[in-house]
Amino acid sequence: MAGEQHGGDYNQLLSAYLDGEVTAAERTQLLQHLATCASCRKTMEQYRSIGTQLRALPPVHTPDDLTDAIYAQTVDAPPRRLSLLSSRAGYPLAAVAAVLLVFVVAVFLLMDGYQRTIDPNVVGSEPADGGVARVTDPIRITFNKEMDRESVEKALTLQPTSELERLGMSWEGNTLIIGANTPLKPSTNYVVSFSGQARDKWGTPLSDTFGLAFGTSSTIQAYESPAPVPVTSTAEAQVPVVPSPSATASNTADPSATPVPPTATPEIGNQAVNTPTPANTPV
Repeated sequence: MAGEQHGGDYNQLLSAYLDGEVTAAERTQLLQHLATCASCRKTMEQYRSIGTQLRALPPVHTPDDLTDAIYAQTVDAPPRRLSLLSSRAGYPLAAVAAVLLVFVVAVFLLMDGYQRTIDPNVVGSEPADGGVARVTDPIRITFNKEMDRESVEKALTLQPTSELERLGMSWEGNTLIIGANTPLKPSTNYVVSFSGQARDKWGTPLSDTFGLAFGTSSTIQAYESPAPVPVTSTAEAQVPVVPSPSATASNTADPSATPVPPTATPEIGNQAVNTPTPANTPV
């Protein structure tokens, strides 16, 4: 738009200036004109106001009847047999590929549009609210759709406040993980919440407030193993007692002592038990 501008021609230059589509020479020319033209300054403010109002409008959702009609003609339509050759004319392979490409793109746009219509929300957390977690288990918060990760991290509040920097944050798909590589503190009460700044990737804020409160077990409870139970084997219980040498010597008969008559062999039931005779005792 180089050259001298007159009257209403500046309206087009104003619009291009606000869109960032003017050259350096056009920008200098317009600013010089605005310094002396109150009418054009007023027009530029009106343009800016219109742009601000347009950006503040809520996102437009696809009407349900239009979505249903598209689904009926594509996803929900009965399968059709595609043939490259018919009895009357042949269909070029490129045409069939183009149809398939259009179909894939349509499905992708439908899915993306469907995701935009869903309000973002938290669908699960580990540990559960009010539960007790092991210090080795990280905090996992799962959303129902793809989120603007930067806005979610800025909206996150963790108590104790010093823990957020120590634990760190990471993502696994739509799941926010706190403390993936760092254990939680033992015997500590944690509270997790999000402010209204948390949004999905399309700019829609969380539909419901979220709060998670839980405690952690002690270090002893997290790592100790049960004490082993002592087991006494049957063979160990039946080991015979071996008499000591002193006891054996005291039971040996003295050769000079008076002979002791043989003792009758005791019987247990109908079976006789042979009692050994001392070696130095006369029979």
